Amino acid sequence: MKIRDFLMEDWLISNRRKVKYNLGESGVADYYLHELLRMCNLDAGDLLKIRLEDELTYGSDFLRGEIARTYRNIDPGSVLVTTGTSEGIFILFNLLLKRGDEVVTGLPGFQSLYEVPRALGCRVKYIRLCGENEYLFDADDLKRLITGKTKLIIINNPHNPSGALLPEDTIKNIISIAKENNINIIFDEHYRFLPIDDGLRIRSACEIDDYAICTGSIVKCFGLMGLRVGWLVTNKPLLERCRSFKDYTTHTLSPLSDFLAAHALKARDTILSKNLRFIRKNHVLLTDFVARHSDTLSFIAPKAGVVSFIKYNHAMPSDEFAGRLIKKEGVFVLPGSSFEVGSHFRLGYGIKSEDFKPALDRLSRFLTEIK
Repeated sequence: MKIRDFLMEDWLISNRRKVKYNLGESGVADYYLHELLRMCNLDAGDLLKIRLEDELTYGSDFLRGEIARTYRNIDPGSVLVTTGTSEGIFILFNLLLKRGDEVVTGLPGFQSLYEVPRALGCRVKYIRLCGENEYLFDADDLKRLITGKTKLIIINNPHNPSGALLPEDTIKNIISIAKENNINIIFDEHYRFLPIDDGLRIRSACEIDDYAICTGSIVKCFGLMGLRVGWLVTNKPLLERCRSFKDYTTHTLSPLSDFLAAHALKARDTILSKNLRFIRKNHVLLTDFVARHSDTLSFIAPKAGVVSFIKYNHAMPSDEFAGRLIKKEGVFVLPGSSFEVGSHFRLGYGIKSEDFKPALDRLSRFLTEIK
């Protein structure tokens, strides 16, 4: 299996700990362990009681139960814990695809969602996602791309890098198309816990129709990137195949990560309400910022998550734009080239509000200087 370099990683590795203002990340600002323990009503002594043994390959019953409780009508036995969503998706691709199969997904998108199938010898067909269609996966476009060789549809919802959120009617229609054509469909739902509209609960595709295979995680929404805890939800026969394949990858999760992730999910109302307060404040700041620079910038305001995909009208490659911004202002945004799109950058607004506003001020100054 030969696979290309991950386009965004060089940028992230080179800049995440070196710039003054990091807007290149795609998650909520990470918590310290003592903060997490406080929100979960735990103390350091609770960690001393953890036995450093092999956990169940499925994940502990405690963690699987807490994951299942974030859904409606999902049994813990339908949940497999993975090391982030990336492992779950990698396992699914290897089990559901073979060389010569066709896959349909959206572009721009998270690179692993199309790069791994391509490396497995599949033909990947793209539905072009852009501001003109609000970055939404279109059912009619999907129908046109399906052939007898199409074996998998991959949808990232809420969408990275734009923050777009598919309407439930569209999800139902797309799943119906998949079922009619006997095609598997995976929904990567990394940002399901972070709706921008107050009072909105984002329903998982597997709650809408159990035909859907879904992946999820706490790392980006909860500010717990270092725990590396994700999962997949699927029918039990496929889940057993995934569990067996996982014995060749990470096999088990660290009992420390399992314990902390389970308690974080148990305390999810506390953690997520805290995160959403400053994310929604930042969303207002970001929307106002783009409006003030409407002669230069445009975007579709995100509906969920903590990333936005902003288009600029300067005749400058996105790598140069991002590099000059880092050098002049100490602000890091991810260039559109990381998503194989020009004249765009991904801006994350998951950092603390007291840092976000001065970062936008510096970006504003940069935009004025390069006119």
